Amino acid sequence: MFKRILVPLDGSKLAESVLPSALDLAKHYQATLILFHVLEKDVPISIHGQYHLGKYDEARNYLKAFSDQFVADGIQVEIDVHEPRQTDVARSISEHARELQAELVILCAHGQGGWRDIIIGSIAQQVIYLETIPVLLIRPDQVKNDSTEGYKTILVPLDGNPVHESALPIAASLALKFRAELRLLSIVPTSEHLKAKDAAIGRILPASTMLSLDLFAQESKEYLEKVASEFSNQGIHVSGQVVRGNVVPRILETVKLEEIDLVVMASFGHRNFDAFWEESTTPKVLSKSSAPVLIMKETKGE
Repeated sequence: MFKRILVPLDGSKLAESVLPSALDLAKHYQATLILFHVLEKDVPISIHGQYHLGKYDEARNYLKAFSDQFVADGIQVEIDVHEPRQTDVARSISEHARELQAELVILCAHGQGGWRDIIIGSIAQQVIYLETIPVLLIRPDQVKNDSTEGYKTILVPLDGNPVHESALPIAASLALKFRAELRLLSIVPTSEHLKAKDAAIGRILPASTMLSLDLFAQESKEYLEKVASEFSNQGIHVSGQVVRGNVVPRILETVKLEEIDLVVMASFGHRNFDAFWEESTTPKVLSKSSAPVLIMKETKGE
């Protein structure tokens, strides 16, 4: 599934924090790592108190040093430094991901402005909006000391919408490669967590609303059991869970309490999130999850 993995680097230790995960994925998938740098216009001398790559030769030498190290470890590596200088880093990453035929982009979430703004809601989010290629977001605080552990538990939030099931093939592939447990999660709102329109109906017809929510919970349980059965037949250790409450807090709570190693989510990748995947869901999970998040963009027929 992942034969070519793009890893944008800016020369900072923070950006380099994604490399152990990138190497682990490359080894499991026998993939080629593409180490990539965008030369920026009006680049500052330092980022995060560290010297920032501002010249073509030094950027290429920087990437080549990593390349030599990884090749010696048996990893296939390509390096690419983009010039002329750019002001739109997100678009450059997106365009080169397609040009270089990458099947996964791994980004570190950190900083402010340009390369200094690969952060939730900015460059990383823009790349998700721009690209249909899966994007793996890793914050420095999510990096494990022992990268050899890999992924042991993978969480996929689902709501019954077939569009969001596009996260399942990636999650299943990762579960097989890493021999991880695949956990499916469906969240049914309680009456106090309904949207404004539904909440108004709930106040008028509380008994009917509770009955509808109970029915939705039962349907969600049956749905997860069906999906779990399909993946269990493929030899994947899989389980499903239906919980009640507010979507984002329950996802984040599950990630933390169950010590999830990776969250795989499908997103429309633009500003027309609806129902379960309202606009704030994906950014909030990305910014607050204690585990890295892999986003698979769906275009909803676009």
